[in-house]
Amino acid sequence: VDDEEMVRNFCRLALEKYGYRVALAENGKKAIEIFEAADQPFDLVVLDMIMPVLDGVKTYKKIRKVDQSVHFLISSGYSDSDKLEMLKKDPLVEVIFKPYKAKELVKTVRQILNAANDVKN
Repeated sequence: VDDEEMVRNFCRLALEKYGYRVALAENGKKAIEIFEAADQPFDLVVLDMIMPVLDGVKTYKKIRKVDQSVHFLISSGYSDSDKLEMLKKDPLVEVIFKPYKAKELVKTVRQILNAANDVKN
């Protein structure tokens, strides 16, 4: 979920290259619509913090109400934000700081999903 098309496409290409299925949303409102309409649950939401229509924190809260077990990777360009600190208290939230490289994104996603699978097993 990112309001910048270039960032969305960068993430999609990087993740699909390694076999991940990706759904894209340009804002929080659209993300929630996609999330609620999905016929399979999402394992992870990569979420930008600063967006028009519905920001990252509000989007996180709405998605969290729908699914308590989904993991989040917060994508932010700001390291010292009270909002970011609040989200980091959730054990299912990790943070990646912009700008990041494709390799860093894929590695972080893999670590999150591997840890989630270890907990399930």
